[in-house]
Amino acid sequence: MKRVIGLILILSILLSLFSGLSFNSFADDLPSSGSCGTDVYYTFDSSTGLLTISGRGGINVYSFEYQNSIKTVVINSGVTSIGSWAFYYCSKITSITIPASVTSIAAYAFRYCSSLTNITIPDSVTSIGSYAFSGCSGLKSISIPVSVTSISTYTFDNCNNIKDIYYSGSREQWNRIQIATGNDCLNLATIHFPPPPHYHSYRAVVTAPKANAVGYTQYKCDCGEFKKDASGKVIKDKFTSPTGKPSGLKCASRKATSEKFTWTKASGVSGYQLQISAKGGKTWAKTYNAKTATVYTIKSLTAGSEYKVRVRFYITKNAKNYYGAWATLTSPTLPSGTTISKLTAKKKAFTAQWKNNSTVNGYEIQYSKNSKFKDAKSLKYKRAIKLTIKSKKGGKKYFIRVRTYKTIAGKIYYSEWSKAKSVTTKK
Repeated sequence: MKRVIGLILILSILLSLFSGLSFNSFADDLPSSGSCGTDVYYTFDSSTGLLTISGRGGINVYSFEYQNSIKTVVINSGVTSIGSWAFYYCSKITSITIPASVTSIAAYAFRYCSSLTNITIPDSVTSIGSYAFSGCSGLKSISIPVSVTSISTYTFDNCNNIKDIYYSGSREQWNRIQIATGNDCLNLATIHFPPPPHYHSYRAVVTAPKANAVGYTQYKCDCGEFKKDASGKVIKDKFTSPTGKPSGLKCASRKATSEKFTWTKASGVSGYQLQISAKGGKTWAKTYNAKTATVYTIKSLTAGSEYKVRVRFYITKNAKNYYGAWATLTSPTLPSGTTISKLTAKKKAFTAQWKNNSTVNGYEIQYSKNSKFKDAKSLKYKRAIKLTIKSKKGGKKYFIRVRTYKTIAGKIYYSEWSKAKSVTTKK
């Protein structure tokens, strides 16, 4: 009995000595760099708690156990395995990055990493050892690849906060995984599967043409995505012509053999096309392209003739032009003119004579003492080509000019004035 009492006293003393110690007390401060495998090395930043592991091969067992100064672990590509007890009781780790080169995670590798909230296991991993994540009480979500075909005993034991599991395979594949005893928390979590593969089924979507825009067809899948070409651009084809036509078409100026036409610029168009007809629009003899200009002068026309002019815009798609409607205008050229052929001075008078023009209806004569024809007097004659103007006084200088006129579609059009000439009456 005395021996039993003595052993109890010794045990009590030992317990009192170690009662203030934790497992952390057995872990030395982690050096800033070192080896953790045959050809695997680490660097450690104590100010941030970042542990970086590089090299080729596996991480040794017991490499970092009880190291509570580690907060973040980044394992670089080239490392192939994580050994047993490698991060055992590293309770301050919050984040671990595992590369695709790792194929196995051994038993107890991350046991009691209680601050870890989520873990992504790469597609390269095929096996996870027993108790690998046991006691990771902070885990809320895990990502498991389809490459994992079995989960060992107690791999996720006491991970009761896991709410979400993201599995990269199908539900049928998940059901085929051999999940051993001690992983009950996996059955309580919500398992998320990737959506099934989507195969586009396109239907034609027709956009009707507008005044200044072509119509076209696109191809849309029920998922909302439009069909694209090899360059990634949404396909548009089966274009239809715009419905609008240019506005504001008018003759800005006309001469005997030419007319200048203008119209309002239409937005979004590629260019304009003009046509002219001397036969009331029954046939259109000439076609002109104005590109993007909104003014065009048609030359080599016949004087004193009625023309029909029409203009439309076009939009170019895939090297083809799609034309809008025509805007049409009836517009005659000015009649051809005449010239003063003779001026004769007489006593208190002068006689003016001009060349006959058989294509016109008459003539208008102006005379003035001012070279700019200020306060000029005008006279009209239908057939005459000669007239005499009397003056109250002799010795006066007069300026004379003449033009023709012609009635076209009920409206009188005048030619340009002839070059002015002057004569001085006799006294």
